[in-house]
Amino acid sequence: MSENGGFIRTTLTRDNLLANPKYIAKSVVIDENQTLVRGAVLGEKTLGSTITPGAGNTGDGVLGSLVLGEEIKKGNYVITCIATTGDGVFSVVDPDGVAMENCVVGDPYYNDAIAFQITAGATGFAVDDEFTITIAAGNGRFVLSLAAAVDGSEDVDSILLEDVTTGAGETQIATALVSGEVNERALTFGAGHDANSTRKEMRKLGIYYTYVSKGD
Repeated sequence: MSENGGFIRTTLTRDNLLANPKYIAKSVVIDENQTLVRGAVLGEKTLGSTITPGAGNTGDGVLGSLVLGEEIKKGNYVITCIATTGDGVFSVVDPDGVAMENCVVGDPYYNDAIAFQITAGATGFAVDDEFTITIAAGNGRFVLSLAAAVDGSEDVDSILLEDVTTGAGETQIATALVSGEVNERALTFGAGHDANSTRKEMRKLGIYYTYVSKGD
């Protein structure tokens, strides 16, 4: 075993997960409330998001279904009601002050940076009602990667090499494979991910799937 720049080059005996005994691994911090098994496909929490309605809003509608895109920026996205036509129309301004396409209440809103939907409530929106979406750095901890996550962990990053269980407020340092050949039958994927949907991204990272039958 040798370590260089935080990564560990390791040679172990081939097993059900490792299709090749030579691989590169790193230490990761597993987030709280996780029950993960060896072979779990991990994602890193690189982003945090908070939705804050304006304190003086007239309307009681909500902003939800938030998804962060590839061009998301850190800072505040300010969404402000500019017209009450229909259920309302909101302007969207990114953290750099750049005006984006307007959002119509009730319609899904999406671009390469951000997606969400504003839903009307019992009381209609008024001009200058607003929502602020704050995008900040995540805690850098690792969880089972879920395709629908919005904190960066939706992007596959590595493969856990040991069983880990953490409780509320607990974290644990573990070892994760970042380069090598693995048996796709031994992997555990989060909802929305599978071998086919993650294969291309894993190859970019240097992780290659092979298929080892039960009889091998």
